[in-house]
Order: sequence, then C-alpha cells, then structure tokens
Amino acid sequence: MTTHYITTNWAMANGRFIGPIALIREAERMLPDLNGMMAFDWDWRKWIDLVEGSNMLVPILRWRVTQTVQQRLWDMHDERESDGEAAGAQTANALAALGRFNYARTMWGHAGFAPQHLHPLDDPRDGADAFIESPASVPWSPRTYDPVMVRCKGRDQPVPDNHGCIPIYRRWQALVLVEVALAGPRTLGGLRWATLSVRPKTPCVIRI
Repeated sequence: MTTHYITTNWAMANGRFIGPIALIREAERMLPDLNGMMAFDWDWRKWIDLVEGSNMLVPILRWRVTQTVQQRLWDMHDERESDGEAAGAQTANALAALGRFNYARTMWGHAGFAPQHLHPLDDPRDGADAFIESPASVPWSPRTYDPVMVRCKGRDQPVPDNHGCIPIYRRWQALVLVEVALAGPRTLGGLRWATLSVRPKTPCVIRI
C-alpha cells in the first residue's frame, strides 16, 4: 500500500523533478566540501528553509497533501477503517485523483508514452493539480513544511509525517546550491537562520 506518492528523496523523469534530499545529495556529489552538510536525511528541512526563506533557491513547485488525505493513506496502510473527515467523500475523491496521478507518473516514458510528452507534474490532470502548490502564489513561511500529524499503527499518540508538503526542484538547481555554498562552504554563503522570522525546528518524523 502506497503511503507517500512523492517522497523527499525521489528523483523523477531523469532528474526533471527531484525532492529536497536528492537535491542536497546531488550538490554534495558536485562539491565534496558539502559532504556532511546533511548528516541525516531528515535534516533536509533546516537547509531548505534556510535557502528558500532567504530567497536564494526556490522550488519549481510544492507537492502538498492535506492531513485528512495523509491520514486516510495511513489508515489504508495499517488496514483499518478511517473516521471523521478522513472517511468522507471529498477525501475519497482526492485518493482517486492520487491514484490517477500515480498511474500517469509510472507510465511516463514507458513504451507507447513518448518521453517528449509532458510529465504529469508539468501537466497535472484529472484532479492532480489540487496537490500542486506554486511558490510564486504561496510564498515561503516558517511553517510551510511543517509535518502533518497522523495516527499510525503501534503509536498511542499522533506522530508527525513530513511528507505533507514536499518542495520539488529541477536537478540543475543543485548547481545553485553549490554556487551559494562556494561563497562560504558549510555556511551556505553566510546565510543565517537568525535572519528568518522564526528559526525552523527539525521535528522527529516518520521515515519510510
């Protein structure tokens, strides 16, 4: 059962779309001085908040899934009945749209689907546009990438899931991250969290 249709470490469409972890790892590959910048994958947010909050590197889009949809996905994963809004018709319609997007994403580039055709993230159809957020329309804030809280099997209390909102980049944007880092290795050109309105916290998140 799929819980996250897009994840923070994915690279899709031959690098046309990559998540924040993949972006940072690509930058590390090009500039070894950056090795160790992100000791653990779940540290991605503090670096992305820093560069996006400073307007140095902005994603091409954000993939946003609401808490109710994410909860329904976890309920399906844990093979249990949903309740409340997660059990509603609106959530069911969103799940159907996710399924159609996932099929289109999986088939893109396969035989019969010419690679010159637009990727589903370039041309979202059949309800997939509801999950795409434009950074130009919705500017970054310190809470943009806050995790959603979900109930999971084996946990007494809701736990944070950091796949509620994922910034998506082009692979070439790793060069921008490298360029910023060259101005000050390990400090990303001297950028400081203190310059942001609120310093982002790194929560304990679900790692799949």
